[in-house]
Amino acid sequence: MTAILPATFLPGASLDDEPWIAYIRVSTWREEKISPEIQRAAIKEWARRNRKRIVKWIPDLDVSGRTFKRKIMGAIEMIENGKARGIVVWRYSRFGRDRVGNAVNLARVENVGGMLISATEPVDAATAIGRFQRGMMLEFAAFESDRTGEQWKEVHAHRLGLLLPSGGRPRFGYIWHRRRIPDATAPDGWRLQQEWYEPDVPTEAGPALADAYLEHVNMGTGFKTLAEGLTEQGFVTTRGKRWTDTSLLRYMDSGFPAGLLQVRDNCMCPKNKKSSCRHWRRFQGAQEPLISEEAWEAYGERRKTVASRPPRARHATYEHTSLTKCIRCRGAMTAHPKDSGDAYWRCVRRDHGGDCEGVTATDSDLKKIVREFMEEVAEGIDCAPVIPINAPRRPVGPDPAAEKARLTAEHAKWSAALTRLITDYAVNPDRYPDAEYDKARKDMEGKRDAALEGLAKFEETEKKEETPKFEDLRPLVVGVLPEWETFTVQHRNTILHKIIRHILVSPRPSRFETAARVVPVWAPVEEAAHGAAEASVSSEDMFDGIAWSIA
Repeated sequence: MTAILPATFLPGASLDDEPWIAYIRVSTWREEKISPEIQRAAIKEWARRNRKRIVKWIPDLDVSGRTFKRKIMGAIEMIENGKARGIVVWRYSRFGRDRVGNAVNLARVENVGGMLISATEPVDAATAIGRFQRGMMLEFAAFESDRTGEQWKEVHAHRLGLLLPSGGRPRFGYIWHRRRIPDATAPDGWRLQQEWYEPDVPTEAGPALADAYLEHVNMGTGFKTLAEGLTEQGFVTTRGKRWTDTSLLRYMDSGFPAGLLQVRDNCMCPKNKKSSCRHWRRFQGAQEPLISEEAWEAYGERRKTVASRPPRARHATYEHTSLTKCIRCRGAMTAHPKDSGDAYWRCVRRDHGGDCEGVTATDSDLKKIVREFMEEVAEGIDCAPVIPINAPRRPVGPDPAAEKARLTAEHAKWSAALTRLITDYAVNPDRYPDAEYDKARKDMEGKRDAALEGLAKFEETEKKEETPKFEDLRPLVVGVLPEWETFTVQHRNTILHKIIRHILVSPRPSRFETAARVVPVWAPVEEAAHGAAEASVSSEDMFDGIAWSIA
């Protein structure tokens, strides 16, 4: 007679066979880089010992526990959908090191009957003392994270005080001379020296990066093309990867090749938006710049100009992209390709059923008009604007000078009020309840910062409205005119944007003629408001430039 063994004693038997999700996280902190193999082995042993079934492994490598923008959110969703009983981690610190995030996401798990288990920290969270122990472990994990963050802030502040980047690592275009280098003659095999960054001339990485800046500024070459060019020359990132438009854009925007360092020491952004904060403060570093200060400023202006254009206009398909304007409504015009290979420019408002009668022009005619304009400029013909004496003037809004003075006074007023509040609070803290003091201080800071932002916008506007001089731009036209046909369409468009403010297209004199007026950037900025109300005003009375009619 054969004895029937209980299922408990059968090999590989499971009492409940509950599905569990195993989560592995390797921190970015060097001392916390616990091998994923060690974590996996401990979790497997826990599953074998407790007869659980791991249905999914979720690894998160080189991810900080201070944020919950991690793969573990997918595990929580699986538990909420009933696909798993709970989450098992190597230690509770692997779940997260953010107090609020731990509480919120642990509540999501437990509200649907799920569980969070540590494979190496046996705690019964079903009891009061067990929940207390788990809470203490999670709190200690958050404390360790805060302490480490404070230490790194001190290290970063010390390095920035030495005019070095906060993170010591190689930078493309430079040779990094480390602080600690191997030395066989030293007692411990290491020698300390001054850390510095030297332009990488031997491998030509430094000059190649400087050329990328100049090509972007002068020729309008996009970052994707620049990245491909660096890769074709055999250059890779400091991590040995291919250059991409994103990585190159981020590095060039940092200002390090211009001899600058950047820091976000006054960032007031919410915690969940700090990674995308753009409140950088830049100052001169100890590294030798690869480009001049003028080139860096021109690069910044180019980036602002490109950012202000519509996405489709940033990569020009035609020479006159973002330059053509309808004389009737002062609106944009778009090109429509024809079977003959030419293109037909039409008023956007007219195409979309607006109230403008619209104008049209062929791309080939506009090319001839612009070419004649550039030849006229190259020959030195006086293109100085002549403003009609009786030109109609219309106010376009509040007086800029008065508005700027108001914002300046507003900023000074709230800065002084904030100083008085802080000083009085320091002397008489009992006079102000904490909540009311914090509310008043934040309110004053907000009004002060709003006035400061308004002043900054005024400075940007004044800088944009500075009219370039014809004498400064004429050499550019003379230099590019002989090689004009050898440039790409995008390069021509970039050059034209430096010379031409816009091309005003007028109604056709006849079916086979195109009438347009080229308005150079050295012409005075229009003082009349743009809009349909000016549709009946002649361009001869409103704008200065050179007009042609091409048959």
